[in-house]
Amino acid sequence: MDPREEHFFRLSNYQAGRCSITRGASEFLQPDVRRNEILRLLEGGLEDISISRAGQLWGIPLPFDQASVVYVWFDALINYASAVGYGYDGAKFAEWWPARSESSARTSPVSHSVIWPAMLMSAGVALAAAGVRPRFVHFKGQKMSKSLGTVLDPIDVARRFGPDPLRLYLVKEIPYGQDGDFSWERFEERYNVDLANNLAISSNRLA
Repeated sequence: MDPREEHFFRLSNYQAGRCSITRGASEFLQPDVRRNEILRLLEGGLEDISISRAGQLWGIPLPFDQASVVYVWFDALINYASAVGYGYDGAKFAEWWPARSESSARTSPVSHSVIWPAMLMSAGVALAAAGVRPRFVHFKGQKMSKSLGTVLDPIDVARRFGPDPLRLYLVKEIPYGQDGDFSWERFEERYNVDLANNLAISSNRLA
C-alpha cells in the first residue's frame, strides 16, 4: 500500500441532515454566537475528512487496514461512546446513552457539533438531547496550562468545601456560554457570602 494513502470519513453525506438538526434545535449549540459560527460553516458546505495516518508507530490500528492508525482526534471522539459500553456492553450503553447534554472546550466546537454528530448518525446512534456549550475556565486570569502550573484538579477543588459549593461557584461566577475565571480567594469569598453567611443565617431563622 502507498504509505501516503489515507482513509476518509464522508462528512459531506451529512450536510443536509446536520443543517436541519442544528436549525431545528435552538439548544443544540449554545450560546448563539457559537451556533451562528457553525451555521455559517454548514452553509459553506462540508468536506470529507481524513481519519487515518499511515507509517506511525503509535495509535489504534484501523480494523480494515493494519498499516494505518486512526487519526487521534477522530479516535478521541469515539471514546465518548466506547467509554460507556458502545460495541461491547449493550446494557451499560443503553443505561448511559444518549447523553443528556454535551460540553466542549471553545477550541473544538466543529469537532463536537459537526463531526461527532455525523459519526453518530453514520453508526445509527442517537444524538445527545442537548448539544455543545463551549467555554474556557481560567485560573487567576490565565489559561490553564501544565507548563505554567495553572492547572486545577476539580476533584481537589470539590474536596475543599464539597461539590455543591463548587457547582454554585461555577454557576454564579461564570456567565452562561462565556469564559470564566477561578481563584481560591474568590471561591472562598463566594462560599462565605452565599453559604456560610446567607444560607446559614436563613437556616437558623427557619429553625
